[in-house]
Amino acid sequence: MQKYVTKKVREMAYDDTIEGFYLLKSPLPKTTQAGKAYLTFKLADATGEIDGVFWDYEGNLHETCVGKPIKVRGTISEFNGKKQFTVMQMRAVKEDDPLDINALVPSAPIDPQQTYSQLVSLLDTMQDPEYKNICMEMLARNREYFCCIPAAKSVHHAFRYGLLMHTYFMMCHADHMSRFYPFVNRDLLLAGTFCHDLAKSKEYSLSPVGLVNDYSIPGYLLGHLYMGALEIAKVGQEIGMSEEKSMLLQHMLLSHHGKPEFGAAVVPKTAEALLLSMIDDLDAKMEVVREAMEGEKPGMTESVWALGNKLYIHE
Repeated sequence: MQKYVTKKVREMAYDDTIEGFYLLKSPLPKTTQAGKAYLTFKLADATGEIDGVFWDYEGNLHETCVGKPIKVRGTISEFNGKKQFTVMQMRAVKEDDPLDINALVPSAPIDPQQTYSQLVSLLDTMQDPEYKNICMEMLARNREYFCCIPAAKSVHHAFRYGLLMHTYFMMCHADHMSRFYPFVNRDLLLAGTFCHDLAKSKEYSLSPVGLVNDYSIPGYLLGHLYMGALEIAKVGQEIGMSEEKSMLLQHMLLSHHGKPEFGAAVVPKTAEALLLSMIDDLDAKMEVVREAMEGEKPGMTESVWALGNKLYIHE
């Protein structure tokens, strides 16, 4: 008789037979060339996520359980050089199930209260009253979501407090780098860094456990770059910010993805905007690296999609 064990996602190994509770993410019903239905998805817990497939799936469980815990039974195999969870049984969670939700929901490796306080202290060092005022006003209007939501649907900082962590780390980089480039306006750089992803609170549709289920309708149709710049223009006008400073800040939000093929509305055309786009890319990529290395032994990792390569972990 086959023995099933419960393992954290990070600890799963090839040929494991697994039974346990995991979060269901990104389910997508598909059909084989032979016309048979199947489901692809991701299973996640607090340690990471794994691609999954359920062959001969003809149910509708995925419609009601997106972003929620489910119970699954299956095996770990290899597909395209990566681990894949092949599910044999899947069901919704029952009221009497021994479920520990904290073990399933990933959180940033930070103290959120301390990080928030440090971020506010950094904002308080700004000398330009207009940039400082709009940052404080934007913080007041977005604090409820800013402090707890993920910074992305997947790839990097896709966990609770992810946006807070991503923003604070970027602000630390911005503060440090501004000391080496005297032609950079430090307060504009800090303001743009702080505000660059605030509109993600409007871009995402969150799951019952606080992770990103999908994009909202405004998120799909407008995106956080445009919505963020629009809010800067509106709030700036309300608090009497000068038109040029508001425009410079809007430009940073619209261009912080660097290139149109990466989602930028315009390419960076100021020193501060260019530096912000590089800091954003730096912090995102290093978080991808951190997650890829976490819990791994020295040697080559599996292929890291966001980097387009494997990583070598040295002693």
